[in-house]
Parts: sequence; structure tokens; C-alpha cells
Amino acid sequence: MNSRLLFTILCTFLGLQISQAQYIGQPLNTDRPGFTYTPMTVGQGIWQWESGFEYNRRDTENFGDVRSWGLNGHLRYGVLETLEVMVSIYWTDFKTFISDSSFVQAGLNTPEVALRWNILDGESGPSLGLFANVGFSTLSSKDFESNEISSNVIGTFSIPVGERSSIGSNAGLTFFKESEESIFRATLNYSYAVSDYISVYGEWFGRFSEFTESNIIDGGVVLNFNSNLMADFEIGFDVSGNDTPFYILGGFGYRFGKRVY
Repeated sequence: MNSRLLFTILCTFLGLQISQAQYIGQPLNTDRPGFTYTPMTVGQGIWQWESGFEYNRRDTENFGDVRSWGLNGHLRYGVLETLEVMVSIYWTDFKTFISDSSFVQAGLNTPEVALRWNILDGESGPSLGLFANVGFSTLSSKDFESNEISSNVIGTFSIPVGERSSIGSNAGLTFFKESEESIFRATLNYSYAVSDYISVYGEWFGRFSEFTESNIIDGGVVLNFNSNLMADFEIGFDVSGNDTPFYILGGFGYRFGKRVY
């Protein structure tokens, strides 16, 4: 049933032929580096590359001391002014230390394909969107390969607060076909433009299911070098009390291609 719902949503996206004004000449708008997806699409005919690294330290009672690092890349393309497709790849290296022994997992981890629909671009008011993706663990490297197919359906929202700050939020569900598990996820993000080139933000990200609960608090800085190039840095902590995770990440985004009107 969940797969049929996602398929219906994706087909609806592909059938849309609407066009509305977008952020021409404004600074680069990315999903980096936090967990909150923006409602904004890249614009018809535009390509955008977003990439970064992450280091994670997690000292757990049941699974030992887990240290991991990873690289990720996201290629976005504007099919229509309000509709884009995105392909994501992840490389992950896990090292788990238990007593005097260690265990290593490394390789390509769950490639994803996504669609984003900018339902409402409020310009100076609220913006609404819908984000849906599918992850294929069957295409992962040997260490991460499984029969699991995961999917997300997420509503996105943002609203400016004054001239230099904004609030963004997400709410949606993650589905796992093989295990038949569903997880509710939500975010709340506040960002402030210190100048035309520097922004700072704070964010809450939560994941909740019958078996797990996670609350992450993170914050960071975004540097806009020009309207097509940005870099970022973030630090985050899980405050759920289950263990003691800590992570840092950084990366960049670059917009290129010829706009289609």
C-alpha cells in the first residue's frame, strides 16, 4: 500500500505542467547542510551539484564505540520551473570498536532518486513544497547491500521573518518495504543572514517510531561566495539520551546550466 501511494504521488508530479516565478538572481538555495528540505526548486533547465563530508562518533552501550565518515553527492535538475529531479549517492566507512577488536564496513550506501514540487513560492510570504524519494539498498556495496527499499514523503514549508531571517519546517513519513516499518520525521529550522555573504542557523530534527526515538540539535554557518557558489559547516548532537553521538559535516553547492523560460 505504501509503495502504491508513493507511485501515485510521483506520477502526479510528472503530470503537472504549471509554471510560476522563481528566485532569479537570488543566492544559491540548497538543502545543505541541515536535515530540512527547502520547498524551492532549482528552476527549469538548471543543474545544481551539492556535496559534502561527515564525521560521526557514537559511543553506545550495546554496539560499542562506532566511528564513521562519509561523502555524499546530490545532483539536482529542474524539469519544470516548479518540479525537479534529484539523484543522490553516499559513500560510508564505519569502524566499530568492541573491547580489543574492531569491525569495518565501507562502500556505496543506498543510492536515492527524488522528486521535489514547489507548490507555492510566496516570494516575500510562505512557500510550500512536497519532497518524495526512494532509496535502493539493493544497489549498495556488499557491506550495505540488502533487499530493503525505503521511501520518504515529506511536506516542506518556509516563511521569511523580517528582512534577514526565516523559519523552515518539514513533516513526513519514511517507509521501509522489507521490514514494513514507518517512521515519522519532523524538523524546525531558524536561519539568520548576518550579511549578504554569511548566514547562521539552528535546527531541531526528530525521528519517531514504535521502536525508536531520536532528537538531534544542530547548527552551522553558510558562506555565499556569489549567487552560484556556497560552502557550509555544521555541528550536531543527539539529545535523546540513548547514547552519546556527535557529528560534524561540511561541504559546498554549485549552480550551473542555462535557464529555460
